Amino acid sequence: MQLGEHVGTRIRQARGKLWTRQQLADAVECSPSTIKKLEHGDRQPSLSLLHRIAEVLNVRVAWLAGGPLVAEAAPDMAAVRAVLTPIAAANAEPIAPERAQGAVDYLFALYWGARFHEFIALAPEIIEGLRAALRDRPSPRLHEFVARVLWPLGIVATRVGFPAEGLLAGSGAREHASLSEDPLLVAAVEVGFAHSLQIDGRDDDSAATVLRATRGIEPQGTVTTEQLGMYSGMLTISATVTAAAGRLSEAEDLLDEGRLAAERIGHDRIDYQIPSGPSMHLMMATTSYVNAGDYDRALKEATRIRDRSLWGATGRSVLLSERALAEARTGKYTAALETLKELEIIAPECLDEPLPRLVLTELIDRTWTNFRRSDLIRLSQRVGHLDI
Repeated sequence: MQLGEHVGTRIRQARGKLWTRQQLADAVECSPSTIKKLEHGDRQPSLSLLHRIAEVLNVRVAWLAGGPLVAEAAPDMAAVRAVLTPIAAANAEPIAPERAQGAVDYLFALYWGARFHEFIALAPEIIEGLRAALRDRPSPRLHEFVARVLWPLGIVATRVGFPAEGLLAGSGAREHASLSEDPLLVAAVEVGFAHSLQIDGRDDDSAATVLRATRGIEPQGTVTTEQLGMYSGMLTISATVTAAAGRLSEAEDLLDEGRLAAERIGHDRIDYQIPSGPSMHLMMATTSYVNAGDYDRALKEATRIRDRSLWGATGRSVLLSERALAEARTGKYTAALETLKELEIIAPECLDEPLPRLVLTELIDRTWTNFRRSDLIRLSQRVGHLDI
């Protein structure tokens, strides 16, 4: 990104002469005046709107947010695309059931550690091995293992800029989960698929998917702590995607319901890779208000979070990215920069995602004429965000 550019500059470049403002506005379901304000730098877009604009104009979200037109350090997705076909490789070595659990656990460790490129490099081989084992000896347990790999693969692929592969992986996870005989896994996989839909800008579809899955496991009578934890976590996730779909009042009702369930649990926990409990509730409240554009309330919720130990680098990267956006959009530019620097330390791969890039773009646009922050320059250059 060159000095003087902002998100609107790139929207105008991508629109060119192929789309009028009215046509683009109709395609992304906003007003022509919104497009005009975005292009003039008088308004900042929500991440959801940015995704819709990128999809319509056929450009990368990260490019609109200030990144390169083509991903410079993108993972090799060829093996992922190949393994997402329904036919197992003929020469794949079956994974023994006793090794499958360890392989899946290791992949989730990479996922929660925000080591996404390593995850993508390793996942195809494990999927091929599990499918080969399924071919030789089908079982619900093996279907469960395949679902547990495809589910985070869908989220990771979408986060690193490959939404088509992410949705395909999510669809495969749903299919295998349905054959696992585990209703909680089916619900958890739906949450992962809804996350991919949301990152792809399909807010209404995402909200419908996760709400349906959440209500499907609503506790009845005596329930285990595991069931209550899952329900609590999914309620708060439902709130985030509902807020992104523009239904804040409904999202706040879901947050209230999730808070009551979290209070019943009394502590933070993870079930089926879905965190729940008091800290998770505050994090999802933060996300909900960011998605709704209420940045002051988002910061208020974020400052109440005390324990982040269960989230791993991936969960903390989400909170830091959203906090940085809220700080930037409430004029707390120095705080936003410090938050991005913390993100670089905790999860450097995540700094290349659209939301942190969007914050960097806004910091450069809003603060450059007032002060030349050398640490802002260095951070922008390290992620290839600023050419000076």
